[in-house]
Amino acid sequence: MNANTALSSATSFRNWASQLRLPPEAIDWLLQIRSSDPIRRTQGRRNVRGSYPSIKMGQTNQFESHRNELPALLEFEHDSHVIEYYCQAGKLRLRYTTESGRIVVIDHTPDYLVLTETAVIWVECKLEADLVSLSEQSPNRYVRNPDGSWSCPPGEEAAAKFGFQYRLRSSQENCSELARNINFLDEYFTYHCPEPSNELVKGVTTYVLAHEGLKYNELIESVTNLTADNLNFLISRGIVFADLRRVVLADRESVSLYSSLCPWKIVTRVAEYRAFANAVVEAEASCWTSHDH
Repeated sequence: MNANTALSSATSFRNWASQLRLPPEAIDWLLQIRSSDPIRRTQGRRNVRGSYPSIKMGQTNQFESHRNELPALLEFEHDSHVIEYYCQAGKLRLRYTTESGRIVVIDHTPDYLVLTETAVIWVECKLEADLVSLSEQSPNRYVRNPDGSWSCPPGEEAAAKFGFQYRLRSSQENCSELARNINFLDEYFTYHCPEPSNELVKGVTTYVLAHEGLKYNELIESVTNLTADNLNFLISRGIVFADLRRVVLADRESVSLYSSLCPWKIVTRVAEYRAFANAVVEAEASCWTSHDH
């Protein structure tokens, strides 16, 4: 982990874990998770998958669905109560019964592990329509609560063994403005979207740093060779900050922009993203080649 969070030092982490009264095995597991890569790569079958360079975490985080997991990721990124979060961080063994009474035991990888000031929470993200269908297929695993929210009793039981919580997060919880902006930025969340040069990125971030709160159109007019596509890419990556939960990007005149990181760190982040994207493209090409044979 490259983050400089409130839990970065061994002492702060131990104090936090002690306040939560986490058992030793949970602490050991968290230490392993915090120093490891995701246990599996994201798999975007029906959705647009991609990555988001987290300032909070100091690393690029992957998401499988830009309409479901990405809104959750952005929620974690900007929630002051969330200290750290990890994608595809570990497995839980779920045990539940079917309607016919058959016992099912499966290994389940939740989408995120979230460390807050008061809890450790496994978070699984699902589309609302999928949850409705899944609850009909596996009513003891996917349960709609009286208030319309969802729960997963076997997930909660498995997480509780470590002193953790389990949250089944529906797309119904997504902020409407955020969902609209993610739809607007749709094409910029893919690995194959062309990114601006390091020189242009540095010029943009330097200008924004000196003019915090300037409007979208003002930035376009002020930086040579900056296009709307360039700027949308930088916003989608969190390199230039726009509060996607409160503004409407389609209304450029009302969108205020802010700096996210100092320019030299941004250039490094874009270079890291480029290397990551190239690796993904190569892996996908290799996969398709092997399938062809």
